[in-house]
Amino acid sequence: MGEGKPGLTRMRTRRQGASPLWGLTGAICLLGAAGVLAVLANDSQATAPQQQNGVAFSGPVLLSDPAHTVGEPQAAVGPEGNIYAAWGGGPLECPSRNIYFGRSTDGGQSFSPSQSLSGFPCDLQLHDASLPKVSVDAAGTIYVVWDLAAPDAPGNQVYFTRSADGGQSFTQPKNISNSPSNTAYSSAVAGGAAGQVCAVWEDEYDPQQYLQIFISCSTDSGGIFSPPLQVSFHSSEWVWSYFPEVAMGPAGVIYVAWSQVGSAGSDIFFSRSIDGGQSFSMPMNLSERVGYSAGVRLEVDPAGTLYVVWTDDAPGAWEVMFRRSEDGGLTFSRRKRLSGSDGAASTIPEIATGSAGRIFVTWSEYGPKESILLTRSRDGGRRFHRPVKVPLTSDALNAVSYGMAADAAGNVYVVYPGGLPDPAWWYGIYFTRTVDPLP
Repeated sequence: MGEGKPGLTRMRTRRQGASPLWGLTGAICLLGAAGVLAVLANDSQATAPQQQNGVAFSGPVLLSDPAHTVGEPQAAVGPEGNIYAAWGGGPLECPSRNIYFGRSTDGGQSFSPSQSLSGFPCDLQLHDASLPKVSVDAAGTIYVVWDLAAPDAPGNQVYFTRSADGGQSFTQPKNISNSPSNTAYSSAVAGGAAGQVCAVWEDEYDPQQYLQIFISCSTDSGGIFSPPLQVSFHSSEWVWSYFPEVAMGPAGVIYVAWSQVGSAGSDIFFSRSIDGGQSFSMPMNLSERVGYSAGVRLEVDPAGTLYVVWTDDAPGAWEVMFRRSEDGGLTFSRRKRLSGSDGAASTIPEIATGSAGRIFVTWSEYGPKESILLTRSRDGGRRFHRPVKVPLTSDALNAVSYGMAADAAGNVYVVYPGGLPDPAWWYGIYFTRTVDPLP
């Protein structure tokens, strides 16, 4: 197509520099959370806790298997406080990439051995399983989706699996996108009330509309999914859409947000459904800026307040923006800038909630030294604490990839890539967490 469409970069994280704006052909886009919580049983011990402006973090612990390539993390916390994570990677000598899963039942102090969810053998067949997302519903059922490019199905499809026993076993993966054009990319998933789950992705079902955002939902824990429904739109001004996110509120409202490319750049659009995903509201422009807005993330707290973060270049540099809705997505607060990087690029935001009104937001900052910053609010985002730096290893590649999750008590968990001693050109994954719950 003449305007160009996004070609998502599939990368195996190596020790090299990278631009904060990467992963998209034809438009600027930010890929969030491309690191990995590679949760493998190991004997690594944390070093002494480190203080950052009154917030204590545990010392870094190497979590990943150095014999694997690793990347693209997602982490979620279940209602019982367990941490679940999924990531892409595999042995260095294998052409295929699998999706792996691990869990912690003690707040991240130890982790289970990893298991492959996609299950491809190490042979000459190239199966590229990547970009996993993980979520948990109110009953504790775990849902994982990912993109898959396989030799017997050119292009991409979205695959899904679930676990009803806390991650000890998973169902056989199944294709839920069934894209006739094999162009289903950038999936995301959200669990809601018991048995409720929705997945979103970008796809080119209709070549005349280019890439658009589609959603499919299930009320039986993913046993049967609804036919894909288009949420985004195509017009002469707004051409194509990419990198969707989905969240579900306690009242069953489904929220979807995405980046949509137009004649003046890209904006963050939003829509909601109050009938279980059968229909959606007219998309609303949340960023309303000239330039580029991307990397949207959604989160809903236990009281039903919806929070949105994204990265915007309109302030003159890439900064992290925030809005909230207290009426189920009908209206939103004014845009608020959370970062203040003095010319450095603040990118790749992540957001998590604890109890009602408690928000945790992280982002990567490009400057003289790349870093991850953490801020928090305990009044629903009306006021935020001054950001603190998360202590990292000296050779961390965090600006390209990291992940963050938080539990109901206010514990924050961060994972990021750092250099391995051998081989010297490959990265492993390190874990750190707040020593105490954040007030």
